[in-house]
Amino acid sequence: MSYIRNHFCSNERLAFFIVLLACFLHSCKKEFNSNNLPNNTLADTVWQPLYASYWQEYQIDSTFFYKDKDDTTINISSSKSFQKIVIGKPIASFGMDNDFELEYWYKNDVNSPYTLQKVNRIRRENNLFILTENNLSFIKLMLPIAQDFSWNGNRMISTDAPFEFYKDWIYKYKDLNKSLTLQILFFNKTVKVEQIDDSNLIEKRYAAEWYVEQIGMVYQEIYDVKKQNPLNGWDKPENGYIVKKQIIDWKK
Repeated sequence: MSYIRNHFCSNERLAFFIVLLACFLHSCKKEFNSNNLPNNTLADTVWQPLYASYWQEYQIDSTFFYKDKDDTTINISSSKSFQKIVIGKPIASFGMDNDFELEYWYKNDVNSPYTLQKVNRIRRENNLFILTENNLSFIKLMLPIAQDFSWNGNRMISTDAPFEFYKDWIYKYKDLNKSLTLQILFFNKTVKVEQIDDSNLIEKRYAAEWYVEQIGMVYQEIYDVKKQNPLNGWDKPENGYIVKKQIIDWKK
Protein backbone atom coordinates (compact mmCIF):
# COMPACT_ATOMS: atom_id res chain seq x y z
CA MET A 1 0.00 0.00 0.00
CA SER A 2 1.29 3.46 -0.70
CA TYR A 3 0.45 6.87 0.70
CA ILE A 4 3.06 9.65 0.68
CA ARG A 5 3.88 13.36 0.29
CA ASN A 6 6.71 16.02 0.13
CA HIS A 7 10.57 16.09 0.14
CA PHE A 8 14.18 17.62 -0.36
CA CYS A 9 16.02 20.82 -1.42
CA SER A 10 19.55 22.47 -1.83
CA ASN A 11 23.18 21.37 -1.58
CA GLU A 12 24.58 19.08 -4.23
CA ARG A 13 26.10 16.70 -1.72
CA LEU A 14 25.44 15.36 1.70
CA ALA A 15 28.49 15.37 4.00
CA PHE A 16 30.39 12.08 4.07
CA PHE A 17 29.79 9.90 7.10
CA ILE A 18 32.66 7.63 8.09
CA VAL A 19 31.61 5.11 10.67
CA LEU A 20 32.69 1.84 12.27
CA LEU A 21 31.52 -1.81 12.49
CA ALA A 22 27.84 -2.56 12.98
CA CYS A 23 26.86 -4.15 16.19
CA PHE A 24 23.52 -5.21 17.57
CA LEU A 25 22.70 -5.42 21.26
CA HIS A 26 20.20 -8.05 22.26
CA SER A 27 17.81 -7.92 25.14
CA CYS A 28 14.05 -8.25 24.81
CA LYS A 29 14.53 -5.90 21.83
CA LYS A 30 17.15 -5.88 19.11
CA GLU A 31 19.07 -2.60 19.24
CA PHE A 32 20.55 -0.82 16.23
CA ASN A 33 23.22 1.66 17.25
CA SER A 34 24.00 4.05 14.42
CA ASN A 35 27.23 5.09 16.13
CA ASN A 36 28.64 1.70 15.14
CA LEU A 37 28.21 1.41 11.38
CA PRO A 38 30.23 -0.17 8.57
CA ASN A 39 31.99 2.03 6.05
CA ASN A 40 29.62 2.99 3.26
CA THR A 41 31.09 3.79 -0.13
CA LEU A 42 27.79 5.46 -1.04
CA ALA A 43 28.24 8.03 1.68
CA ASP A 44 25.85 10.46 0.03
CA THR A 45 23.02 7.91 0.23
CA VAL A 46 23.31 6.91 3.88
CA TRP A 47 19.67 7.68 4.66
CA GLN A 48 18.45 5.69 1.66
CA PRO A 49 20.84 2.93 0.51
CA LEU A 50 20.77 2.82 -3.26
CA TYR A 51 22.43 -0.20 -4.84
CA ALA A 52 21.24 -3.36 -6.61
CA SER A 53 20.12 -6.26 -4.37
CA TYR A 54 19.60 -4.12 -1.25
CA TRP A 55 16.33 -5.14 0.41
CA GLN A 56 14.02 -4.24 3.30
CA GLU A 57 11.24 -6.34 4.81
CA TYR A 58 8.18 -4.82 6.51
CA GLN A 59 5.12 -5.78 8.48
CA ILE A 60 2.04 -3.76 7.50
CA ASP A 61 -0.86 -3.40 9.95
CA SER A 62 -4.01 -1.84 8.50
CA THR A 63 -7.21 -0.88 10.32
CA PHE A 64 -10.39 0.18 8.51
CA PHE A 65 -13.37 2.03 10.02
CA TYR A 66 -16.87 2.36 8.63
CA LYS A 67 -20.01 3.88 10.11
CA ASP A 68 -23.07 4.97 8.20
CA LYS A 69 -24.66 8.17 9.45
CA ASP A 70 -27.69 6.18 10.65
CA ASP A 71 -25.64 3.44 12.36
CA THR A 72 -25.06 3.35 16.08
CA THR A 73 -21.98 1.13 15.89
CA ILE A 74 -18.66 1.45 14.09
CA ASN A 75 -17.58 -1.42 11.85
CA ILE A 76 -13.88 -2.10 12.34
CA SER A 77 -11.75 -4.53 10.34
CA SER A 78 -8.02 -5.10 10.40
CA SER A 79 -5.40 -6.95 8.40
CA LYS A 80 -1.72 -7.82 8.62
CA SER A 81 0.53 -8.39 5.64
CA PHE A 82 4.22 -8.47 4.81
CA GLN A 83 6.20 -6.65 2.17
CA LYS A 84 9.72 -7.12 0.86
CA ILE A 85 11.20 -4.31 -1.23
CA VAL A 86 14.24 -5.19 -3.33
CA ILE A 87 16.35 -2.81 -5.40
CA GLY A 88 16.58 -4.46 -8.79
CA LYS A 89 18.60 -3.81 -11.90
CA PRO A 90 19.81 -0.32 -12.87
CA ILE A 91 17.74 1.75 -15.27
CA ALA A 92 19.73 3.36 -18.06
CA SER A 93 19.16 7.09 -17.59
CA PHE A 94 21.13 9.89 -19.17
CA GLY A 95 23.42 11.50 -16.60
CA MET A 96 22.15 9.38 -13.67
CA ASP A 97 24.01 6.45 -12.08
CA ASN A 98 21.60 6.02 -9.18
CA ASP A 99 18.43 4.91 -10.96
CA PHE A 100 16.99 1.45 -10.25
CA GLU A 101 13.98 -0.78 -10.61
CA LEU A 102 12.28 -1.42 -7.27
CA GLU A 103 10.59 -4.81 -6.78
CA TYR A 104 7.59 -5.04 -4.43
CA TRP A 105 6.98 -8.53 -3.03
CA TYR A 106 3.98 -9.34 -0.79
CA LYS A 107 2.55 -12.12 1.36
CA ASN A 108 -0.42 -12.32 3.74
CA ASP A 109 1.19 -14.32 6.53
CA VAL A 110 4.60 -15.20 7.88
CA ASN A 111 4.67 -18.76 6.54
CA SER A 112 3.60 -18.03 2.96
CA PRO A 113 6.13 -17.41 0.17
CA TYR A 114 6.52 -13.91 -1.23
CA THR A 115 4.92 -13.10 -4.58
CA LEU A 116 6.15 -10.32 -6.85
CA GLN A 117 3.27 -7.88 -7.39
CA LYS A 118 4.79 -4.83 -9.04
CA VAL A 119 7.99 -3.18 -10.15
CA ASN A 120 8.42 0.49 -9.30
CA ARG A 121 11.37 2.84 -9.55
CA ILE A 122 13.75 4.64 -7.18
CA ARG A 123 16.37 7.17 -8.16
CA ARG A 124 18.51 10.03 -7.00
CA GLU A 125 18.55 13.26 -8.99
CA ASN A 126 21.07 15.72 -7.58
CA ASN A 127 19.80 16.36 -4.02
CA LEU A 128 16.46 14.55 -4.46
CA PHE A 129 15.50 10.94 -3.73
CA ILE A 130 12.49 10.11 -5.89
CA LEU A 131 10.25 7.08 -5.47
CA THR A 132 7.83 6.28 -8.30
CA GLU A 133 4.93 4.04 -7.25
CA ASN A 134 2.02 3.27 -9.56
CA ASN A 135 3.24 6.02 -11.91
CA LEU A 136 3.17 8.61 -9.11
CA SER A 137 6.54 10.21 -8.29
CA PHE A 138 7.19 11.29 -4.70
CA ILE A 139 10.24 13.26 -3.59
CA LYS A 140 10.83 11.15 -0.52
CA LEU A 141 13.95 12.88 0.74
CA MET A 142 15.73 16.10 -0.06
CA LEU A 143 19.21 17.16 0.93
CA PRO A 144 20.36 18.70 3.14
CA ILE A 145 18.75 16.86 6.03
CA ALA A 146 18.21 19.50 8.70
CA GLN A 147 15.65 20.15 11.43
CA ASP A 148 12.47 21.79 10.06
CA PHE A 149 13.78 21.86 6.48
CA SER A 150 10.71 21.52 4.22
CA TRP A 151 9.83 20.92 0.58
CA ASN A 152 6.89 20.10 -1.69
CA GLY A 153 7.32 16.34 -1.96
CA ASN A 154 4.30 15.79 -4.21
CA ARG A 155 5.06 18.51 -6.72
CA MET A 156 5.58 15.94 -9.47
CA ILE A 157 2.00 14.66 -9.00
CA SER A 158 -1.14 16.18 -10.46
CA THR A 159 -3.40 16.29 -7.40
CA ASP A 160 -6.64 16.57 -9.34
CA ALA A 161 -9.15 13.71 -9.07
CA PRO A 162 -8.56 10.94 -8.18
CA PHE A 163 -5.37 12.04 -6.38
CA GLU A 164 -6.71 14.86 -4.18
CA PHE A 165 -5.44 12.94 -1.15
CA TYR A 166 -1.89 14.07 -2.00
CA LYS A 167 -2.73 17.75 -2.32
CA ASP A 168 -1.00 20.41 -0.18
CA TRP A 169 1.52 18.10 1.48
CA ILE A 170 4.58 19.96 2.72
CA TYR A 171 7.25 17.52 3.89
CA LYS A 172 9.37 18.57 6.84
CA TYR A 173 12.26 17.03 8.77
CA LYS A 174 11.36 16.66 12.45
CA ASP A 175 12.89 15.06 15.56
CA LEU A 176 16.39 14.84 14.11
CA ASN A 177 18.58 12.20 15.81
CA LYS A 178 15.84 11.02 18.19
CA SER A 179 15.53 7.35 19.11
CA LEU A 180 12.68 5.13 17.95
CA THR A 181 11.32 1.96 19.55
CA LEU A 182 9.39 -0.49 17.39
CA GLN A 183 7.86 -3.85 18.21
CA ILE A 184 11.14 -5.80 18.23
CA LEU A 185 13.71 -3.16 17.28
CA PHE A 186 15.30 -0.10 18.81
CA PHE A 187 17.09 2.60 16.78
CA ASN A 188 19.13 5.13 18.69
CA LYS A 189 19.15 7.80 15.95
CA THR A 190 16.46 8.51 13.35
CA VAL A 191 15.10 11.35 11.26
CA LYS A 192 11.35 11.84 10.93
CA VAL A 193 9.83 13.10 7.69
CA GLU A 194 6.43 14.57 8.49
CA GLN A 195 4.55 14.64 5.20
CA ILE A 196 1.21 16.03 6.30
CA ASP A 197 -0.46 16.84 9.62
CA ASP A 198 -3.84 18.34 8.85
CA SER A 199 -6.89 17.95 11.04
CA ASN A 200 -10.06 19.71 12.11
CA LEU A 201 -12.92 18.69 14.39
CA ILE A 202 -14.15 15.91 12.11
CA GLU A 203 -11.28 15.00 9.72
CA LYS A 204 -7.66 14.00 10.17
CA ARG A 205 -4.96 13.45 7.56
CA TYR A 206 -1.52 12.52 8.82
CA ALA A 207 1.46 10.81 7.22
CA ALA A 208 5.04 10.45 8.41
CA GLU A 209 8.07 8.24 7.83
CA TRP A 210 11.14 7.56 9.94
CA TYR A 211 14.59 6.90 8.43
CA VAL A 212 17.79 5.41 9.83
CA GLU A 213 21.29 5.73 8.39
CA GLN A 214 22.43 2.75 6.31
CA ILE A 215 18.91 1.25 6.41
CA GLY A 216 16.41 3.68 4.88
CA MET A 217 12.77 3.89 5.96
CA VAL A 218 12.10 1.90 9.13
CA TYR A 219 8.59 3.07 10.07
CA GLN A 220 5.57 4.72 8.46
CA GLU A 221 2.21 5.93 9.75
CA ILE A 222 -0.76 7.04 7.65
CA TYR A 223 -4.09 8.31 9.00
CA ASP A 224 -7.02 9.23 6.77
CA VAL A 225 -9.96 9.19 9.17
CA LYS A 226 -13.21 11.02 9.87
CA LYS A 227 -15.75 11.20 12.69
CA GLN A 228 -19.27 12.53 12.97
CA ASN A 229 -19.08 13.43 16.64
CA PRO A 230 -16.39 16.10 17.19
CA LEU A 231 -16.36 15.32 20.91
CA ASN A 232 -14.84 11.89 20.27
CA GLY A 233 -11.06 11.60 20.26
CA TRP A 234 -9.07 10.39 17.27
CA ASP A 235 -8.67 7.04 19.02
CA LYS A 236 -12.32 6.52 18.00
CA PRO A 237 -12.61 7.38 14.29
CA GLU A 238 -15.81 6.42 12.50
CA ASN A 239 -14.67 6.23 8.88
CA GLY A 240 -11.37 5.86 7.08
CA TYR A 241 -8.20 3.88 7.70
CA ILE A 242 -4.94 3.77 9.64
CA VAL A 243 -1.84 2.07 8.23
CA LYS A 244 1.33 1.36 10.21
CA LYS A 245 4.33 -0.14 8.46
CA GLN A 246 7.43 -1.20 10.39
CA ILE A 247 10.68 -2.76 9.29
CA ILE A 248 11.42 -6.29 10.53
CA ASP A 249 14.59 -7.07 8.58
CA TRP A 250 16.97 -5.67 5.95
CA LYS A 251 20.12 -6.57 4.05
CA LYS A 252 23.10 -6.10 6.35
